[in-house]
Amino acid sequence: KLYDNFSKEERKSLNFESTLVPSIVQPVIEAVISSLNPLAIELTWMDHLAIGMDKLCIAVGSDSEAYSLREMIFTDIIVPWISTSMNSSKWDPVVNVEVG
Repeated sequence: KLYDNFSKEERKSLNFESTLVPSIVQPVIEAVISSLNPLAIELTWMDHLAIGMDKLCIAVGSDSEAYSLREMIFTDIIVPWISTSMNSSKWDPVVNVEVG
């Protein structure tokens, strides 16, 4: 665990959950999702992605740090990823509607 390699003081001085972890995690997640279309992805694959992200968040340490990382992943990566797809000229909300 990356978290265990730093003392509490080091984590605080390095802004561990707000700077260090996102700088490592964000490019990895973006690389994984960059070739995927969130509006066409299979639900099982999306479940695997969500489970992997949850495991990553749990591994950072405390509940507050896990929450901060989940929030960062959601607001800085997932929401823009979905928003970009929905605003794409390739997606037509009239034609590409899944009947459920």
